[in-house]
Amino acid sequence: MRIAIDGRQLTKTSSGFRTYTFNLIKGLAQVDPDNEYLIYLDEPLTNPPWSDQDNFHTVILPKAIAGFFWKQVELPLDAVLRGRKVDIFHFLFNSPSITCPGRLVYSIHDLSFKRIPDMIPRSHYLSLSLQMPLGARRAKRIITEPNSAKKDNRRSFGIEPGKIEVIPGGVNESFLPMQSREKLEYVRQKYELPNRFILYVGSFLPHKNLPALLRAYKRLSSSLREEFKLVFAGNKDWNFPNIYTLVSELSLQDQVIFLGHVPKEDLPTIYSLAYLFVFPSLYEGFGLPALEAMACGVPVVASNSSSIPEVVGEAGILVDPREEDELSQALEQVLTNPELHSQLVEKGLARASLFTWKESARRTLAVYEKVKRS
Repeated sequence: MRIAIDGRQLTKTSSGFRTYTFNLIKGLAQVDPDNEYLIYLDEPLTNPPWSDQDNFHTVILPKAIAGFFWKQVELPLDAVLRGRKVDIFHFLFNSPSITCPGRLVYSIHDLSFKRIPDMIPRSHYLSLSLQMPLGARRAKRIITEPNSAKKDNRRSFGIEPGKIEVIPGGVNESFLPMQSREKLEYVRQKYELPNRFILYVGSFLPHKNLPALLRAYKRLSSSLREEFKLVFAGNKDWNFPNIYTLVSELSLQDQVIFLGHVPKEDLPTIYSLAYLFVFPSLYEGFGLPALEAMACGVPVVASNSSSIPEVVGEAGILVDPREEDELSQALEQVLTNPELHSQLVEKGLARASLFTWKESARRTLAVYEKVKRS
């Protein structure tokens, strides 16, 4: 079986889509030495996760055609694709090709553009509104990470249940409680981190609900805020100025720290240094940062919306993300109750151990085999 995968997210800056793409392909390389894979990229990749596998090959696209034009116009004429008689093409991002020859598998991570349309640019909304329904109907199988996304797909696109496979993502094996005091101290000094802090990891996009987090944090007593600073790790995207302005309006400049982009090799240590992880998002396709935090032994306070309860389960404290008082009380509860803190650490580690990328890859390979037989 020959399988082509759109791996272009691998050359982008860190994001949930890149993490999913990297770890799924790495998992496939670990569990499948037999089938042939073509990984499409828009530029060469240093140390790809399949570098030691003879059955994995890279196809580099000219930058001039690597976007929409490639997916919808060039791909049907692709000599490599047709010459190798590819059996399946797997699109891992939210906008697939609707003209791709052969059998299509399509990973849909979330339908946030449907659930919260006012929180994304209008051009992005129109593009997704066109491409996603057509891609969903064109695909032989759709892969989603949580059951909540399966329900969204059925409701939004009218897809029959048997066409949708729920395959949870995993947590990379590098996310473990950091034991090395030398490494912990090195990273603390590198990022000038305080002794104790609350951590958020992710983007600053509107659906992440960070204004509510800041206002909930402001409700904590001044002594708690002085003891536990609020640290944000993530790329400073187009909505970052609005968050930065709110920090000033709430007079939190001395208690809020923005790290910007954090290299993946430092992220497990930063999680391990945190006293508490908070994830107040209004909508998530999966909620990987909460899983990474639990795997590193950090208690989690997260929203009870979309897929997040499926990831966190009973291992964290779930709150209504629109109720700022509830969020603030949950933060205070963990920060002031050492026994609860310890219980959440233990529960989180056990919960995170249930999610592995090898298992995700095995189940994805099973989907390919079903599609090939169909």
